Amino acid sequence: MKFKYFIPTKVYFGKGEVERVGELGKKFGKKAFIVTGKKSAKESGVLDRVTGLLEKNGISYEIFNET
Repeated sequence: MKFKYFIPTKVYFGKGEVERVGELGKKFGKKAFIVTGKKSAKESGVLDRVTGLLEKNGISYEIFNET
């Protein structure tokens, strides 16, 4: 089986960029799939910030954190 897989990607990096996740997410749809490690994103508070911003912008989400 042969196939070609192409996913153009934008990376937003820097102070305050996580706060834009809701506004940016709305451009792509109404549901997000979050892939994260088991502990660090949760323990640092980033995961809760991201999910809160998604909810605030009407975006539902699923979290995958299994190895």
